[in-house]
Amino acid sequence: MKNVLGGTIGVGKKPHSTKSRRKIITLQEWADYLGVNRNTVLARLKKYRLLYEYDPRDIYSVLNFSKFLQKR
Repeated sequence: MKNVLGGTIGVGKKPHSTKSRRKIITLQEWADYLGVNRNTVLARLKKYRLLYEYDPRDIYSVLNFSKFLQKR
């Protein structure tokens, strides 16, 4: 498909990946963000994992955990 300037419009061959090779945020970074210690974050993460799946390399998983933390 050509655009107005004569160039072609690229069509993405695959969707963006929601996974990263590295952790998006570490437990210590969660603790610093929340103003609590690391053990508190570990306890909340344990409760969260009973209900949901948590993958620190997946952006949607991290955002859902963030929402979970803000409710508490």
